Amino acid sequence: QLGNDVEVATYGERYFGAGQKSKHFVCVFVGTGIGSGIVVHDHYLKGQTGTAGEIGHTKIFPDGRKCGCGGYGCLEAYASRLAIAKTIKSAVDHGQPTMVSGKIDMGKGILRSSTIAEAVEKGDPVVSDAVKAGARYLAWGLASVVNFFNPERIILGGGLVEAVDLYYDVCKQEITKIALPIPAKNLKLVRSQLGDNAGVVGAALMASSRNGKNR
Repeated sequence: QLGNDVEVATYGERYFGAGQKSKHFVCVFVGTGIGSGIVVHDHYLKGQTGTAGEIGHTKIFPDGRKCGCGGYGCLEAYASRLAIAKTIKSAVDHGQPTMVSGKIDMGKGILRSSTIAEAVEKGDPVVSDAVKAGARYLAWGLASVVNFFNPERIILGGGLVEAVDLYYDVCKQEITKIALPIPAKNLKLVRSQLGDNAGVVGAALMASSRNGKNR
């Protein structure tokens, strides 16, 4: 087994993307959920059970929203694309007008990143407010990573980050306000350079590396 999607994407960014010049960094991928890959001293950190990097399940509200993991108050339940879609759906349910009301899968609360991006570009206030809120929540979670781990850089990837500039911009602005000054001083928050190709590149590199060792 080559590794999960976050691990292989982090591997790709490490050698051919935004992590090339860093020995200490965290890749955070935002989609329907939120996952991360951690590189320390140029080595991928897996943890005791291979599950290190579950930043999406960092608790930010003790009695908050229910998360897909079954717990409550997870970062993922507030900052992921699914969470933003649910925030928009709640606004629609309360009678607030938005151009995406007919595009939400009302059963699952799913909304495509491209649809969110289009609505933001057209100035939809409901969607823009939901995106800003999600980005601020992500900044809270990332600030904890900065304070605890003190990485050189955090690389943000995933469909939502790539499609919606507002999400990335607000998160970048907020994290420097929230994190402790010293660990945040030289932090670089950057976007993924490989985008959707990060996983493909990483998987190919891992396979090539393992094949070389087995020869």
